[in-house]
Amino acid sequence: MGKMKISEILINYLKEPAGIENVPQFSWIIESRNNAVYQKNYQLQISLNQDFSLLLYDSAIVESNQSVRIVPDDFYVVSAKKYFVRVRITAKNGEISDWSVTNFITGICCKKLWQADFVTAETKVDKNNSKGTYVRGNFNIQKDVAEAYSFTTAHGLYKAYMNGVRIGDDELSPGWTSYNKRLLYQTNEITSYIHLGENTFAASLGAGWYKGKMGFLDERNNYGQMTAFMGQILVRYTDGSEEWFYTNDSYYGIDSPVLFSEIYDGEVYDSNYQIDNWNHRGCDVSDWRKVNVISNDPTVLNAQTGSRVKIAEMIRVKKMFTTLKGEIVLDFGQNLTGWVKFKCKGMKDDIVEFTCFEVLDSSGNVYLDNLRLAKQRIFYKFGKNGWITYQPNFTFQGFRYIHIKQFPSEIDPDNFVACVVHSEMEETGSFESSNSALNQLHHNILWSMKGNFLDIPTDCPQRNERCGWTGDAQIFSRTACYLMNAYTFFSKWIKDVAADQTIEGGVPHVVPDIITGKEKDDWLLSQGTHSAAGWADVAVIVPWTLYLMYGDRVILEEQYDSMKAWVDFMRKHSVNNIWNYKLQFGDWVALDAKEGSYFGATPNDLSCTAYYA
Repeated sequence: MGKMKISEILINYLKEPAGIENVPQFSWIIESRNNAVYQKNYQLQISLNQDFSLLLYDSAIVESNQSVRIVPDDFYVVSAKKYFVRVRITAKNGEISDWSVTNFITGICCKKLWQADFVTAETKVDKNNSKGTYVRGNFNIQKDVAEAYSFTTAHGLYKAYMNGVRIGDDELSPGWTSYNKRLLYQTNEITSYIHLGENTFAASLGAGWYKGKMGFLDERNNYGQMTAFMGQILVRYTDGSEEWFYTNDSYYGIDSPVLFSEIYDGEVYDSNYQIDNWNHRGCDVSDWRKVNVISNDPTVLNAQTGSRVKIAEMIRVKKMFTTLKGEIVLDFGQNLTGWVKFKCKGMKDDIVEFTCFEVLDSSGNVYLDNLRLAKQRIFYKFGKNGWITYQPNFTFQGFRYIHIKQFPSEIDPDNFVACVVHSEMEETGSFESSNSALNQLHHNILWSMKGNFLDIPTDCPQRNERCGWTGDAQIFSRTACYLMNAYTFFSKWIKDVAADQTIEGGVPHVVPDIITGKEKDDWLLSQGTHSAAGWADVAVIVPWTLYLMYGDRVILEEQYDSMKAWVDFMRKHSVNNIWNYKLQFGDWVALDAKEGSYFGATPNDLSCTAYYA
């Protein structure tokens, strides 16, 4: 009938995570073709090597049917280390499984180990500039390497390289958090990228959420005025010694071919400014400039262990057509979040230009009004004759169609592909029925999640907003957890909810909070930027939902102070247990709203107090 086995081991709900800072919890899935197979006992081992001859932990045989949230006693982790884990179980019928093996990599577990500086090729003169830059530096390896790990982050967005090889496959790192309170770093193993002699550590940088224009208030430099990269590398040698290397004032920087890149407005790339081998050793840096150094505050640094933003799938063009107005349009057949990768043949200084958009108007022409001020424009300039393959670096779009405005050669739809981009989450739930309309509804819900779960839970992926509206997140959180393994995604974002709470415990309308302090000229937000019923309740609803869906009390322990602070805030500002406070969205955009109003007819005293209760 088939041998019983452990099909999967999860570490903090993740497969082979990198960046673990504390002793993790382990779970496993038992698979058998037989019915009524129950675990009688288990054995969990942790080792420094794959053959488990350097054993650090052995649970021995534990008589228990528990297969989730197993936390080893008397075990601790050290920074920058790969640990191998294996589990086997015995069923109540006496059958014993084979060992199932996985691994995890630790991040920087001790803040004192952070010694790197942020390095930038910009100055404060660049505060209103959203250009791209490169930074690079060298270090020497004189002994045989056993293992090596990188720990990287940025002010802005970055892609890191070791000797010209991309480190990891994340996109839009380090994501969007309340940067000045919580900045995530990414951990990667780079053993195979390191070689004897001189090595080059480099990064490409863009404005991103950090200094680019963000939010419907049209503000930029929400967190700082310069992009910067920070990284450090731990190398362990075969002789048992180890050595750290850091970004510092020995690094050099230069402007990159990315002339402009922002979340809303797309990217302008001029390949006339390309620098051959810019991230390899031996590159001539005589015309590069010394970087400026920004000190690092290790207290705000936290590891990102999972749910990193990735290219999840590729979608080909479904059809190409010309509108009544003569506009050339490519249709990918699915509304999505991400970007377009294309191939093109051109001559030096030829231009490719297109706009990403979601819908056609009633006449079948390009419709852009729902983008509001967002341009969603991609502009590429050839630096030499020949074929190129290009995809944008530091932006993303919400779209189904692209309107091609300039293209130097015959347009072949096979040379275009849409890259679907969102936080990495495994699909755990599916739905199919005999009703095609119901199936389409489920499809739409799933793709709305994919489109709006790009590092934070957003309200929309296309217009000049794309903020973490707390009401949207709380009301969808239960559905999200049925569709995908969203534990890591939500547990990461809910920490920013806590970080951005007011001293009294009020919860901002959007997290990360980029509106408080900048709202005075806005007709709506000038009435209040935090603590709206149904929105602010995210502080309690999301942790409780994660507990209900995953049975995990850790999230309640981590968020308890935040949850309690929000309830205390409501209690403090209620009158005779009727809760209403400053700006309340109420039954927002309800059908019974008065003409020209966004506010529904339901009294705020009712909706607010219902959430309070």
